[in-house]
Amino acid sequence: AGPGRPFLTTLSLTIVNPLTVLLFLGFTAHLPADPDLMTVILAAVALFLGSLAMQMVFALGGAGLARVLKDPAWIHRLNILSALGITAFGLAGFVL
Repeated sequence: AGPGRPFLTTLSLTIVNPLTVLLFLGFTAHLPADPDLMTVILAAVALFLGSLAMQMVFALGGAGLARVLKDPAWIHRLNILSALGITAFGLAGFVL
């Protein structure tokens, strides 16, 4: 497993993600009614580069968090914070 494998796996999952497909369809709906080929290509490239940029943010952020979360104390704090967040959402579901 090379260093690019996690990136390619995430990219593959993103491409087949139904929300990504819906986003792409919603984005292409804003194209002119009769776009020329260059407009379609530029729109697709812009959407791809935006998605690629976000994937890089997620990957680099995850790599940075991996360094911090090796400490058991941080993992314990994260578990407590997650439990509080899940509890808050559960209580909000009952109230609202």
